[in-house]
Amino acid sequence: MIRLPIEGLTMSEPDSVIAVLDQFLSQKQQEAAPELTPKEFFELFAAQQAFRDIEVDFDDIESGDIDGDGDGGIDFIYLIVNGRLIRDIESANDLKTLKRNVIIDLILVQTTIEQKFSLNRVVRLKDTLDDILSIHRNRQSLVKTTTKDCATP
Repeated sequence: MIRLPIEGLTMSEPDSVIAVLDQFLSQKQQEAAPELTPKEFFELFAAQQAFRDIEVDFDDIESGDIDGDGDGGIDFIYLIVNGRLIRDIESANDLKTLKRNVIIDLILVQTTIEQKFSLNRVVRLKDTLDDILSIHRNRQSLVKTTTKDCATP
């Protein structure tokens, strides 16, 4: 995990924190992925930060990318079961053998390079979560309100 060089900065110095973070991300982008835009790099960097307890590679991070029209306000989504990233149907089928003490983590990543998150973004994300976590909702009705990639198992 990458440690950010922001020790010693206080919350009263938000411009300093943002400047340090911008400089850090710009440097890391030039080293790791100069072909990406700053926005694309920040999105991948933010998604990577969601994985503190399990080791993932670039393909794992990219597998959760659902950003785009109809994404319901979610840029990346991941399902972790007992510390294992579930990326495909085969991995999901392996879960059938689990009977007890199953730990499920649902990781959602929403990013912005703007200074603030608007209330509209938060409400949109809440509405999406209400839809996808509803036990009464079937897959066909979910496909009507999201992109096909978001609703396809």
